[in-house]
Amino acid sequence: MLTITKIRLFLWLILLITAGWLGWQALVPNGQISYIYDFQKPHIFISELKPVERTLLPQDGSQAVIGDPIYFDLYTPRHFDQAKVTLTFQNTAQVPVIAMGLLQDEQSWQFITQPVQNRWLDQLLASWVKIRQGETWLLQRQPGYTSLETFWQQPVPAEEIAVYNYQPPQQPTLVNYQATATQHVFPYQLRGAYQFYTYIANEAVFFDWLIKDLNLEVGADQTEVVVYNLANEIVGSIALPDDNNISDNGLVSLQRSLNLQHHNLPAGVYKVQVKTNNDIVTTEIATKQQYLSFINQLQLFSPEQKNLVLYTDSPILLAQTNQAAGLQNISVNDRILRLDRSHEQVSLTGLDSISTIQLANGGLILSGKGVFSLQRGGLLNPNFQQVDSYFKLSDNINYVMANYNPPTSTGDSQMATVDFALAGAELLAGKYRFMLSLPGLLAEDQINDYIILKEIKIDLTGKTLWQKLREKL
Repeated sequence: MLTITKIRLFLWLILLITAGWLGWQALVPNGQISYIYDFQKPHIFISELKPVERTLLPQDGSQAVIGDPIYFDLYTPRHFDQAKVTLTFQNTAQVPVIAMGLLQDEQSWQFITQPVQNRWLDQLLASWVKIRQGETWLLQRQPGYTSLETFWQQPVPAEEIAVYNYQPPQQPTLVNYQATATQHVFPYQLRGAYQFYTYIANEAVFFDWLIKDLNLEVGADQTEVVVYNLANEIVGSIALPDDNNISDNGLVSLQRSLNLQHHNLPAGVYKVQVKTNNDIVTTEIATKQQYLSFINQLQLFSPEQKNLVLYTDSPILLAQTNQAAGLQNISVNDRILRLDRSHEQVSLTGLDSISTIQLANGGLILSGKGVFSLQRGGLLNPNFQQVDSYFKLSDNINYVMANYNPPTSTGDSQMATVDFALAGAELLAGKYRFMLSLPGLLAEDQINDYIILKEIKIDLTGKTLWQKLREKL
């Protein structure tokens, strides 16, 4: 017969075992651990999917996702070097491209992404001539090349090539480009972070920003500018500290200047990334470079700026405003995109290779899958056609280059594994943020389409406890 003393001892034993298990999970002495979230019950280290508006309630060990994108967090009580994420899913909505991302920079909301499934590539892998070297595929409509080396030694026209998750070794050059001392100005006010392509040849990099701080959010508002070459190597950077007002009192700062100059860079295309938050507004960009092509998105700040004109090579245009003053009809070539409700994104697909965008005023966010520029001839996009959600297999595409591991089938589901290095990832309050990108899957479109997630498994590897102790000693 159990006595009170025996019951207490039993409970203490359970508490000690639980504490020991949690301590092991926290320390991970051997440097390796696996977490599995099977949607049966909440997980200690892997959060639930969010936002909830883009998911249905978990049911029978799975959860349906109805909107793009969704996020989940990984809580780690210690640092690791590598995360291998294995996703078991059913793509019932037949989303063309699914990718997973890991947050690299919260301020600019930048994710590094890895492919989960690309249905276009799955089809081409089954029907086209294929060569694989390492992780890279060369897919050919007709047999011709026998290796990646011979393909790039005898390159074909760029318009015949499409790529996915792959950076071609050949770099674009502008044959008739001539440097000039003339200063050009981008006059539209931009809010928050953005990035653009520019071209350098026999000249210095020269950019001069005018910036103001809205002071609407608590915290320091630093602005950092980083310049990358097409190999994604940093070749220059500069930063502007906060204006010494870290409160949310709404006192707009005086305009300040941020100047970037860099000499002796080889000719070619460069990416300039402005990393900041939505308290910062760029009121003007002055440059001696002739190309200023903004990548994927522009947040046009001021509704007081009227009759704005931009050009884009994106096949899709998305628009959204969070203020009544930004509501308007957007003219795109001979079509109209009606932005008549705030906090709701609208889109226009099937655009021409170059489209003219006419805006009554600013105060909205424009985004797409391409670049935006002030001049029709100023669209500089070094990227080959992408095999993404908006890809169309036209007759002129004869080759596809891709770094891609197709998912494997497991029963009625598919399984894909992606690897992330954690060294450069953003660690916020002891957690890493992951994203599942599902372009085209909209929660608000009233269409009963979704993908089903059945399991998220994360394998973490890092230094052992002994290695960490040796480093400390």
